[in-house]
Amino acid sequence: MRNLLCCLVLGVLFTACHKDGPYKGGDKDLVVPLDFNWKTLERQDLKLDKPSSVYLVKNGEELLIGDGLETGEYTFTTGIKGGELKVKPSAMAYSIARAPGDEVPNGHRMIYYPGEGYWASMMVEDIFPWLGDLDMNDVVFNFRLGYETISDNNNGKEVKSLTIWIKPVAMGGAAYKQVGLALNFVNKSMKHLAVNKVSGQVFMEDEMFTLNKKGNEEGEEYIVPLIGNLYSCFGKEGGILNTDRNLPRFDAEEVVIKIEFSQKPKLTEIQLEPDNAGNMMDLFVTFGTRGKEVHVKGRPATAKMDPELLHHGNNRNFSSPENWVWALILDTPLKYPQESEAIYKAYPDFEKWVNGEAGFETQDEWSFNYNSDLVY
Repeated sequence: MRNLLCCLVLGVLFTACHKDGPYKGGDKDLVVPLDFNWKTLERQDLKLDKPSSVYLVKNGEELLIGDGLETGEYTFTTGIKGGELKVKPSAMAYSIARAPGDEVPNGHRMIYYPGEGYWASMMVEDIFPWLGDLDMNDVVFNFRLGYETISDNNNGKEVKSLTIWIKPVAMGGAAYKQVGLALNFVNKSMKHLAVNKVSGQVFMEDEMFTLNKKGNEEGEEYIVPLIGNLYSCFGKEGGILNTDRNLPRFDAEEVVIKIEFSQKPKLTEIQLEPDNAGNMMDLFVTFGTRGKEVHVKGRPATAKMDPELLHHGNNRNFSSPENWVWALILDTPLKYPQESEAIYKAYPDFEKWVNGEAGFETQDEWSFNYNSDLVY
């Protein structure tokens, strides 16, 4: 009887802390300054006077981020101090007079993030609005974006289609058997966003998103669900995947999704970093139910987010009162922490980054040094 009573008490305590109880802030070893903004990305604008290709020079490499571009004004997303832009004249860029939207041979006029053939990464904690173990490995996936651009009437650029390459890597949060992934096109000044067609989405029956015929979420013009359950990419129905060295490793299928627009957004409006008006494209993850969303700090919840979760601990901008976060986007994948190993312990210079120390402002600087016993 005593053992049964102890189990019941522990069960109640666990439920209170992880389900419906008050916000539980963490007495973490690392204190994050309240004014630290957690930004990992920035925008770089560039005007091309002749047909060109654009490269990001980073760590001695040249990453192709603009392929066969026409003259005009462009916006690129890069990591913070991610490198310098290098312009090379391109014989494959076509600047001949034609009506906006006319096809260009060989599929050029492409903008890439982080670069053609390269991956960025998103790392997510799953128990929002409570602080977890901060290993940032409950969901880890790599991704790449490709914007097919056309000219507007003001020398700017519009996006005819957007391609997203996604490679799930790890699932360290076994508490949920359904983990979804979607894009929210945050509308501050955009008059309209019309999706004509979405191809490549991965969905099965009885998953948390409901799609309309064009591929938007039903009733939500600006939301495009991408994957109904990331576990399906591994061929699994749940569990801890690729965060524990003592367990078997599983590879996931790469997913390629293409969004074609009938009313085309401006290139400046659908970057991962917001423009001056607040327009942006936001990748977010859902856990267990549609109403439990996790976003990068400062990104807005969608209309389908459970409002009760936002009231816990005043987490309205997806950062805790201690200024911890639940999601990071990195322009280069890193060796993510093993199960239950906090990211700031796996990466000793992480503390220098959040404290704004000189020489540790970029991902390359703080992630160079890591504890090999604590990463997967």
